[in-house]
Amino acid sequence: MEAGFSLFDSRANFLFFKDSEKREERALYQYFLEQKILIRCCDDFRGLNGRFYRICVKRQEDNERFLGALQGYLNKKTNLLLQKPFKADIL
Repeated sequence: MEAGFSLFDSRANFLFFKDSEKREERALYQYFLEQKILIRCCDDFRGLNGRFYRICVKRQEDNERFLGALQGYLNKKTNLLLQKPFKADIL
């Protein structure tokens, strides 16, 4: 599991993965939609919920755009967590 995602084996040009973090269902789908990148939310598949997604492996430029948007999503979530007040003990 990398960055909170579980990737399942595939024998096609699709990547099927689960958001294993406690993020809101369909959050990743909504974020990518805002970035004008369409990914498949698999909440209408029997037995799956809004944390399962599928993407198509495409041209290198498309894949790099997807990875850049995913990094932006993860950075956004990390920055939100870091903005919460915390106390650090300094030795």
